Amino acid sequence: MTRGVEDRSGDRLHVLVVGTEAWAIDSVVRGLQGSGHEVVSCPDLTATCTTLDGAGCDLDPALDVVCCVRARPLDRVVRSERAAVCALRRGVPLVLAGSTASSPLAPFAARVVDLDGDVVAACEAVAASGSVVHRPEALDDLEVLVRRGLQPGPPLGFEPIAHPVPVQRDPISG
Repeated sequence: MTRGVEDRSGDRLHVLVVGTEAWAIDSVVRGLQGSGHEVVSCPDLTATCTTLDGAGCDLDPALDVVCCVRARPLDRVVRSERAAVCALRRGVPLVLAGSTASSPLAPFAARVVDLDGDVVAACEAVAASGSVVHRPEALDDLEVLVRRGLQPGPPLGFEPIAHPVPVQRDPISG
């Protein structure tokens, strides 16, 4: 049984869909809506969101699943994915779809599916398993990563291919 089902008729899920690219998010949204599920969104996607702790935001309290759709590999959480942190803090299970290997959200995923896989079925299966509990320390680390915009991997640096060649100007031409 999914969270909040007693307040709704049937097996209609409330799914928060976030992600990196609008076209990929839209594809998943259409699939979920076509299956009769309600798609909700984060009420505050601004850079100044102060509610990553999940306590003070207006995110749907009957949320069953959060689905994070990543159309390209990224090793950071982008602004449009921030609501997933709030949902994870509330115990909402996460489905990670698409290019997921380098995602900081991967350790929190209840299910991982390719974009060409059945994302709707994954959301339904994860919702049926109920809420999840993550270690608060792990969620705190994720929140710090999101707030600071840090890259989880080694810092990218610039290494010159070769030393610059000294240029000597002709004193006559300038």
